[in-house]
Amino acid sequence: MTEMFGNGRSSSPSNTPEPFHGPRFPAITIRDDVEASRQVLENDLGIHHLRAVIGFSMGAQQAFQSAVSHPRFANRIVATSGTAKTWPHGYVRLEGQIRAITADAAFKDRDYTEEPTAGIEATGAVSLAGCSPRNGGIEACGDPKPIRTSHPSRNTSMRRSRASSPGATRTT
Repeated sequence: MTEMFGNGRSSSPSNTPEPFHGPRFPAITIRDDVEASRQVLENDLGIHHLRAVIGFSMGAQQAFQSAVSHPRFANRIVATSGTAKTWPHGYVRLEGQIRAITADAAFKDRDYTEEPTAGIEATGAVSLAGCSPRNGGIEACGDPKPIRTSHPSRNTSMRRSRASSPGATRTT
């Protein structure tokens, strides 16, 4: 129902007015998202109990947090593709993305006046490191460009269809 803080459509560094615009945007947690959603439900919509809290990925983390913070607010949670805690490989991935952005000279140690575009673009390359054939490959991670091998005899597209079952069609 609600968007997470910082996603660009909700209260985010890019759209929050001064004095909290850009680098002065406050640090937020999953718990903050859960509390804000609950306040909207209870105070603005008059909803005091849910049949279920449903979330995917980071939304699943919100579902887990909701169950811990407000165990009687919902009958159950439905958490898909998410974990109750961030595992070490998640920290490594996120730290890589943070370093990609902060290495951009435009970042100016959080006091940027223009978007650190090169750093933001570099986060995409960092994200691809987590893509493997086991989890759907690069296409599953959202890269629209085919990957070509450097070996001349193997210069074929490695892009796959989203269907990973036997007999699925390959796209090139």
